[in-house]
Amino acid sequence: MLYKCIDCQLEDSYAEYKNDRFPFCIQLDPLIEVIVLWNKSKHIEIGYWSKNEYLDTINFIKSEFLQ
Repeated sequence: MLYKCIDCQLEDSYAEYKNDRFPFCIQLDPLIEVIVLWNKSKHIEIGYWSKNEYLDTINFIKSEFLQ
């Protein structure tokens, strides 16, 4: 499910991965051009400083959220 907030960070888009064992969110912030990944215990921002931000995002999801 992809959605936008209506009361804060109006520019950002969010996607929720809902699963009983591995729930997490992906947040896209177009103003500072970062991908934010988070759940109840972990948070990371991936952006222009990454060699391949899409691959780093996928690898983080696989190694940190889906284990």
